[in-house]
Amino acid sequence: MGLVLPFLLKFLGGGALTSILNYMKARNESSAVKYGKLGEVIMRTIEGEVELRKVQASVLTTAMGHPIFWLGWILFVIPTAFYNGSIIYVSVLDAHLNIQGCVIPAIGQLPPPGRQVCQYFVRQIPALQETWANTMVMFIFGGQIVTGTMNNVISRLLPALTSKA
Repeated sequence: MGLVLPFLLKFLGGGALTSILNYMKARNESSAVKYGKLGEVIMRTIEGEVELRKVQASVLTTAMGHPIFWLGWILFVIPTAFYNGSIIYVSVLDAHLNIQGCVIPAIGQLPPPGRQVCQYFVRQIPALQETWANTMVMFIFGGQIVTGTMNNVISRLLPALTSKA
């Protein structure tokens, strides 16, 4: 995570958005007569976004250089990730972690005579954990849907805005 995030922010801040900005500048010159101030407003908006992403990348990179950033990760993020990961690990791989034929008794019940209780099991995923997992899935797939939709909209909108009259 520590290596991916700065690269991603650098890519968005310097590479990808700058390329879009250069493309828009080149196309804006040909459509300035047709659309007047609209092309200029679009250009200023994109320039503002490029600068915002550069500042965000710089702030995050600077924050990662401070020890308190990593102390926060050690105290809060890593234990939470271990907790969530262990619940997922045990709930998915419990058949491989336990011996064959073990039982998980109901709460307050004793196991049947001659049967051994499973050592590793998740009786029910905690509600907060389930909400967190659903939110992560929603962000992953929702982000893909939004990105695909925005790519389609932009690819259809840009030629219409920048075409010659």
